[in-house]
Amino acid sequence: MNTNDFFLIQLGFNDEVVNKNTEDITNEESLLFHSGANCVNWLLGHIIYGRNLVLKLMGAEPVWDEEKMKCYSRGIKAIDHKKLFILFEDLKILFNKSFEKINETVRNADLSTVEKDLAGLALHEIYHSGQIGYCRRLLGKEGKIK
Repeated sequence: MNTNDFFLIQLGFNDEVVNKNTEDITNEESLLFHSGANCVNWLLGHIIYGRNLVLKLMGAEPVWDEEKMKCYSRGIKAIDHKKLFILFEDLKILFNKSFEKINETVRNADLSTVEKDLAGLALHEIYHSGQIGYCRRLLGKEGKIK
């Protein structure tokens, strides 16, 4: 198996986990912060932010305007930017669109110069997708990954 296939398999599994864990979460629920943790809306937007970095590394256009993404960037205090967050349903559409675009871009690309970057971005996404699962439980919803 080559790097391209391995990376796409990782993202594919994570894509499935995030889609399951965001099922039936409303926009209002996605904006709830618990005990200082980031809300589901920010977590999903932040994952898309990371996927845009992958696309840029590959020389592809991001799926989302960088100006609209600033409130989901690394190092910000998410709760202070809550009014800038976009609708959760729109985020879910962008999330799925980002996977499609990465799939198209990575499939036949030469990843030899960005392998370490991609590994770091995959780990970053896995970390935050786990947080979404935990936040789902804090919202009083049944876990989706069993």
